[in-house]
Amino acid sequence: IISAFYLDLIYISIPFLRECLALFFLLPTFICFVEFLKTGRAKWIVATAVLYGLGLFSRPEITIIGAMLIFFFWTTLRRHFSGRKALLVVSLALAFGPWAMWAARNTKVQGHFVPFSTEGAWAFYMGQIDHPDVAYSTSDQKAMDMIAASPSEYHWYRQMINEGTAAVIHHPLRNLWWAWLKVSLTFQEFSVHKLGLMFPVLWIALPWVGLQNRPYRKRAAAAGAGLAVVQILVSQWDREAPIYLFHTSFNEVVVLAAVGFPLMMFRGEKDNWKVLAAPFLTLVICTGLLVHHLRQRVVLCDWMLVISAAFCISQAIDAIGRQAEKRGLKLSDESRSCEKDPATI
Repeated sequence: IISAFYLDLIYISIPFLRECLALFFLLPTFICFVEFLKTGRAKWIVATAVLYGLGLFSRPEITIIGAMLIFFFWTTLRRHFSGRKALLVVSLALAFGPWAMWAARNTKVQGHFVPFSTEGAWAFYMGQIDHPDVAYSTSDQKAMDMIAASPSEYHWYRQMINEGTAAVIHHPLRNLWWAWLKVSLTFQEFSVHKLGLMFPVLWIALPWVGLQNRPYRKRAAAAGAGLAVVQILVSQWDREAPIYLFHTSFNEVVVLAAVGFPLMMFRGEKDNWKVLAAPFLTLVICTGLLVHHLRQRVVLCDWMLVISAAFCISQAIDAIGRQAEKRGLKLSDESRSCEKDPATI
């Protein structure tokens, strides 16, 4: 439900972008991967490899996600692949087959080995040469001039890679600071509309759902309604465009996710949080190295925040329900003790 009303996901889905295609393949990749970790069945790792290969074909930074998943789950993967070398070979071939065909195509066209799209060199160059505030106005023009003066695409591709790498080596502290700025800018609200009705409604619904058939259910829902009213009063929203009330914003999701993700680490299913950590860390690495875009954050991070926020809400419902159950048992015990006490009778 949160995803269906999440404004940034809606915004990025309007045009047909390869980021949308990558997300389409990435999420079922993780589902199949988790199932393989649980069961070790061949069909799940084959499905993981096929979906991962298609996602990698869409966005090359998914390579980093795969490397992190192997690192995080090395022990489990080694156990599942023990004595199954054929399955390992097939899985690797399916995972990297689409990329290998792309690299072969690049090599044939350029006459040189180009592992990924030349756009990556452009993004790396712009992310390392100039300050993030002026990257598009300054670095982009430098890049265009470099492309115009190059005899071939491979020539400016190598030139941008070399100059970007030299900037990292010669100015490590400066570029580390720029990386921090870019990551900070990436994790900001891009929407001017600050309030949706999703979470004000939740403050009313949570106690109503978690305290079913309890005598203080209405009082708790009334308290939640008061909290919802306070949020509506102190928040900003466009009164001329009330449709924006029916959306979920990044600022609302990220606050709950900051609580939900640690809860997932300590109270969720064992190690599943690492599956969500892999794309998040990939986003941090790529944003530090390349120019940053909203669509990059949405693909690698926002859905993870939505899942973490949903986990936070589900844990809140469970906690309310447990407290209600304890309260109910206590009242029941007191009632039974009164029935047995002759003095009370």
